[in-house]
Amino acid sequence: MDKVAMSKPEAFDPESLIETDPIILKQVQKDLSEEYIRFMSLVLNERLNARPRGGTSLFDHLRKAASNESS
Repeated sequence: MDKVAMSKPEAFDPESLIETDPIILKQVQKDLSEEYIRFMSLVLNERLNARPRGGTSLFDHLRKAASNESS
């Protein structure tokens, strides 16, 4: 890391992390909405359709991913 940045923590402006460009914000909102819809569709399909015996459920994948991140 840059030694100057580390020696002057007061020089860091957290406001600089906030996106203000409306075009970028609109695209992020669209992307998040699409991902939410995709995820909820997977959840609904998981709940409405019985998995074949031995099939791995969406929730099993999520639990495994969460346990891998925490270790």
